[in-house]
Amino acid sequence: MYNSPISISDAASMFRHNINPNERPFAQAVMKYNNKLIDEWYDTVLVNTADKRGKMASAEVWHSWTIFAEGKEIDPYLDAIDNHLPRASQEQIDYWIAFFRKPVEVIRSFGPSTVTTGWQFLTSVIRSHLAHEKKKFIYTNDSTPLEWRKNSNKHIHLARNKTLPFGLAEEEFPEMLQKVNTVMSIIIKPQAT
Repeated sequence: MYNSPISISDAASMFRHNINPNERPFAQAVMKYNNKLIDEWYDTVLVNTADKRGKMASAEVWHSWTIFAEGKEIDPYLDAIDNHLPRASQEQIDYWIAFFRKPVEVIRSFGPSTVTTGWQFLTSVIRSHLAHEKKKFIYTNDSTPLEWRKNSNKHIHLARNKTLPFGLAEEEFPEMLQKVNTVMSIIIKPQAT
């Protein structure tokens, strides 16, 4: 069952990497780092949210992890986008939103490189806007990982990226994505006969 109880040690174990001694050094380093994050999540969140039997609803595991991981990474992310990348102008944002609202054949006429670059730009500015909002409402400066979880439940649409900025309607974003995926998946190449 999707929402049946799971022990918190099993929940954490599902995320941990078994590190093979023959693994490449870069891979080992990343796996060790990830495992340390899992241990911190276990110690700071899971232990404090489990019931007295050491269990939690299995449906809550992924949400709990994603809120914790995003909270750990949000400050370096905001520093990078605010201080080390160019800022997008409202005019640029408006251009790309209008672009992806066009019929798919018009979008295709600009070519896959333009479509890919524009989509990366648009999703990047949406992501950075949402990160600033999440910092304000979920990952506030003085909050702890346990408070992040509570704050995310108060602002669930924001936590689940359902609050779109720049006048984008929730239902139009999937349509834009479908247009991009269609253009990128139907490329001109020799066809099997």
